[in-house]
Amino acid sequence: MSHAKQALLSLCLLPLGACIFAESSTPSGSNIAVTTPDMAVEDMRVEDQPSDMTPQDDAGQLPPDMDVPDLPLDMEMSADMDMGQISCGTDEELCTERSLACGEQRIYDRCNNAREVDCGGCESGFECDTNICVCVSPPDAQVCSDFQLECGVHSIQDICGKSRTVTCGTCGEQKECSENGTCVDACVPISMDDLCSANNIACGEYSPESSIDNGCGEELEEIYCGTCGPNQTCDSSNQCQCVPETAAELCVQENATCGEISVVDRCGVMHSFSCGTCSDGMCEDNTCSQCESSSDETLCIQNNAFCGDITVLDSCTGMARTVNCDLTRGCSEGELCTTSNQCECPLPLCEDGDCGVIRNACGQSIDCGQGSCGEEEVCGNDNECVCPTPLCPTGAECGLYTNACGKSIMCGMCGSGEICDSNQCQCEGESEAELCTLANASCGIITVQDRCGTARTVNCGTCSEQYDDCQNNMCVCIAESDCELCTANDAQTSCGTINNLNTCVEQYVFIDRCNQQRTVQCCNNGIIGLSCTENYPAQCPAQQGS
Repeated sequence: MSHAKQALLSLCLLPLGACIFAESSTPSGSNIAVTTPDMAVEDMRVEDQPSDMTPQDDAGQLPPDMDVPDLPLDMEMSADMDMGQISCGTDEELCTERSLACGEQRIYDRCNNAREVDCGGCESGFECDTNICVCVSPPDAQVCSDFQLECGVHSIQDICGKSRTVTCGTCGEQKECSENGTCVDACVPISMDDLCSANNIACGEYSPESSIDNGCGEELEEIYCGTCGPNQTCDSSNQCQCVPETAAELCVQENATCGEISVVDRCGVMHSFSCGTCSDGMCEDNTCSQCESSSDETLCIQNNAFCGDITVLDSCTGMARTVNCDLTRGCSEGELCTTSNQCECPLPLCEDGDCGVIRNACGQSIDCGQGSCGEEEVCGNDNECVCPTPLCPTGAECGLYTNACGKSIMCGMCGSGEICDSNQCQCEGESEAELCTLANASCGIITVQDRCGTARTVNCGTCSEQYDDCQNNMCVCIAESDCELCTANDAQTSCGTINNLNTCVEQYVFIDRCNQQRTVQCCNNGIIGLSCTENYPAQCPAQQGS
């Protein structure tokens, strides 16, 4: 039955009304007739409908990529059309029937009309996804607010049941984040100055015998109490001590260039000392008469000093004066200043490992030759011994060539059947086993020529079996004598013993140890006679001379 017939038949069976479809009671071109509800179902007929009516899925919804074909004019029905009190369904009813919670959807209604229904929106905190309201996780800020978290990072489960890690910010100054995510007053540690003052420490680093609590639970093993003021030094007791001026400094402070002075230093101690004598003129009120001191350069020239520091007496003040002659004259690059304040260009030295010509900055050089370079090493650009990449010797055909200082080069490969000996390809003869095999020799000594044309004498070994003998370089089985074969087969008690009648029994057939069938004569047992031994062979006619 076609979808159209099913749909129309469903309409006829609705409890609110009934339909029948007659063949001839409808106007031309119409297939639908409406009759009274009390008509028999047996009288209902469904005329053939167009075969291209669009299918719908089990929920009555149209596939999203299919168009609804036009129904015949007499089959089109609106949602509010009275079909014998049949309701085609409101949007809300149709959405409920198809479990569509939100959004718009294109479906067939109860009257099989294709409709766009609006199933409304979702409540706050949800969004419509494929006609289903799904929970929307709130942002971190909202979650932090909902859980009353002011700071820190927390793992929580939001209102949608989703496990999340949220960051709730940081606290302001003088605040810190507690374990429960709230900002609390931060502990302010005791200042370093207060700690130093409490321990009567004025300067330097102080390590107490036991640690010091900084007021916030942190134990300090050491505190730093700063430095002393100008002209003070921190002693071993971490106290600042005054450092007095030198005599020269006090003379300068008092503008005294000569004579005796008495003055209190900055540490409150009285000093009496001489500020020197005058080289020219007289010392009056601790001041020399007019005298102009020589310049640094003049003092360097006068003392024939070209470099370094010199200490001389100032001709005017009579006081020691230190002059740096590097600033006035000085040495050239590469020169050294001697203890006599002279510039000298030292000869370059061949240090351990140096080689070649070594030059200093002032142009002098020395040839260190090979220095510590070993055999075949050369002197590089940096005066260091270098092992050069070797070259294959003239005539070298193969193998690895290594020079005297340890670097190697491959000089080629030999062909099949050759070996490399002293960088020359040499014919490699067969092994002794191969020569024995080629000569079909399984034992004994052979002399053959190998593939390199060399005559070689080779031992092909011995025979391994008990009764084998090497004959013509082949292992050959040596069979028993007739007497031994007779004895082995119990044909007589004493091998070769002949009776007093000198008779023998003939035609014994045995298999010897070489797996050969043999016919032998074995003598009868006798009372007297000779035994068959190495010195006395059997006397049977068939064995005589054997």
